[in-house]
Amino acid sequence: MEAPRTPLGPAELFTRTFALWWSNFGALTKTALIVAFPLSVVSFAIIALAFPSELFRVDLDPSADPYAMYENVDLVLLGLGYLLLVLIGALAMALLLGGVLQQLGDATVGRAPQTGSAFRLAWAKSGSFVVTYLLLVAAFIAISIPLLIPALWLGVGWITAYSLLIWIPLAWLAIGWIAAFPILAFEGTGGWAALSRSFELVRGRWWATFGAVLLVSLVLGVAAIVLYIPYVVVLFTGGGAMTAMAASAVIGFVVTVLFYPALASLIASVYFDLRLRKRGVVPTPEGETGFGWEQIYAVPERT
Repeated sequence: MEAPRTPLGPAELFTRTFALWWSNFGALTKTALIVAFPLSVVSFAIIALAFPSELFRVDLDPSADPYAMYENVDLVLLGLGYLLLVLIGALAMALLLGGVLQQLGDATVGRAPQTGSAFRLAWAKSGSFVVTYLLLVAAFIAISIPLLIPALWLGVGWITAYSLLIWIPLAWLAIGWIAAFPILAFEGTGGWAALSRSFELVRGRWWATFGAVLLVSLVLGVAAIVLYIPYVVVLFTGGGAMTAMAASAVIGFVVTVLFYPALASLIASVYFDLRLRKRGVVPTPEGETGFGWEQIYAVPERT
């Protein structure tokens, strides 16, 4: 048996991410559309009903009280709106990310991605996806707040320093936990166990993983800036709060449909490469069956 190949570098992971995404673009986009369209409609309705329209205006007096816009707002309704957005967004994320990852799992072993069966599996694991997602959010908040409190007490200069330094621990955690959702989708392990397992896989490969994430993020970030230009134009040309909200909803919909599958392709590529190298398995020649990872991941047949 020949020696295992060396782990992929950032540029190779970047290339593989977009190859995996593009080769399954139709199926992944269809899955994203099914989730993103109702999510965008419901989110727009919640924002229009519960949020003050002044949030979407740029012609307000900068010297005015920033909290004045909330004087005539039902704070209970606003709080419920925020809560609904978080809960609905978490469930939608679970279905979208879970479904897309299941399809990517099929694609990596050479099977055509199926939308219906992917959604059924994603729904069955949606609770674990939501719990894992909330654990991630809670962990990031738990790290951010203790560092923010002394910065607020020390003054503006320290707040600026905080804004820069907080990215160090957050980036370390984000990269360490990057494989948590693929682990949940493909190994059935969720919650803290998935986060711990992800750290185990990433150990020794943090910088390479960070490099791949940075490259993909730069490309998607530039694309997002271009997509949001119409929203900025509407916002600064007095198009009205409702028009601005509608533009934001439409662009958010497009970003979700295009970028979620791309990000899922990134974390799936990272996960499978880490699994492959950690197990020391030589993949089958690429091009024969998917990306040659079927030796380490026995994807169950879809029904």
